[in-house]
Amino acid sequence: MSALKGTAVALGLSTFASVPATAETFDSTIADTRTLAAFTVNEDALAAWLPDTHVSAPYGSGSFAGTNLVMMFIDRMLHQNAEGDPKNGGAYRMMALIVPGKDAATGEKSTFIARLYSPGEGAGPYKTAVQSTIRHDVSLRGTGTEPLSGRHVWQVEQGGGMLEISFDYAGGVPSRKVGESVLSTPLDPTVKRIYRYDQLTDVVLSGPKGIDRVNNVTVRVEIPELAEMFDRSEALIGLADRPFYTRTTWKP
Repeated sequence: MSALKGTAVALGLSTFASVPATAETFDSTIADTRTLAAFTVNEDALAAWLPDTHVSAPYGSGSFAGTNLVMMFIDRMLHQNAEGDPKNGGAYRMMALIVPGKDAATGEKSTFIARLYSPGEGAGPYKTAVQSTIRHDVSLRGTGTEPLSGRHVWQVEQGGGMLEISFDYAGGVPSRKVGESVLSTPLDPTVKRIYRYDQLTDVVLSGPKGIDRVNNVTVRVEIPELAEMFDRSEALIGLADRPFYTRTTWKP
C-alpha cells in the first residue's frame, strides 16, 4: 500500500434507479463516454497498489485476457445526485486506474480503484483521488450506415509528469451489456460502491482475440508514481471505445 499513502438524465430515474431488494442507498446517476486501455505491468510494482491482504488477479479470458491494469478514461457528460441536481459541476473528465485482485487467503475476487486522476480537490469516495488536469480531444466520422470511426487523444497531467494515450480507430458494431459491478478501494476493501449500468463497447484492439483496427497508437507514461509499473516491461493488451455508458450508483 506504499503507493497510496497521503493520499436522471432524460433516460428517467424510474427505469435506472429502481430500488433494490436489499438495504442500499441511492447515490447518483451518470452518463459518460469512455476509452479503455488494458495493460500487463510489472507485478512486483503493482502489488504496492493492492491491499496487503490481496494479490493481483489478471483477467483470465475475453478481449483483455492477461490484463492486470486498466486505464479507464472518462468523459462525464452529466453527473446527477440523488435529487437529480448536477454533482461536481455536472460535466468533467477523469481517469481511473483499475486493478483486478483477489484475497490471498480466500481467493475472493475484487476490483479496485487504485487511483483516480480527477479535476476535483477531494480524495473522492474511494479515497484514492489526486487532483489532475485531464484533456480529451476526440474526432468522429461516419457516412451512411457505416459505424463511426475516429481518433482519441487523452492526456493526464499530475505530479509534474504527463500521461498520454492516443490512437486512430476504424469503428465496428459495438456490443451491449446491461449489468452490475461492485468496486472497492485498496485502502479499505470493505468500502464498496455498487454500479448498475448499461453500456456499449467496441473493442478496437485485442491481442488475445486478434483484433486490430487501430493506427498511430501512442502510449506515454511519465507520471512519477507510475514509473515502477511502467518500466518498459509493460505490454498493451487492448483498447476499447465505449461511446455510451450510463449507470446508477448505490451505497451498500
